[in-house]
Amino acid sequence: VVLAVWNYSNWVNFGGISSLVYMVISILCGILAIVYGKKFLEKFKDLSFM
Repeated sequence: VVLAVWNYSNWVNFGGISSLVYMVISILCGILAIVYGKKFLEKFKDLSFM
C-alpha cells in the first residue's frame, strides 16, 4: 500500500499539470458533447415536425 501511494505521488508529481489539464479537458468535452447533442436533437425534431 505504501509503495502504491509512493508510486502514485511520484506519478502525480511527474505529470501533475498535464494529467490535471487532460482530465479537465476531457470532462469539458464530455459536458459539451452532451449539451450540443441535446440541442442538435431538439433542432432535428423541430425540423422533422415542420
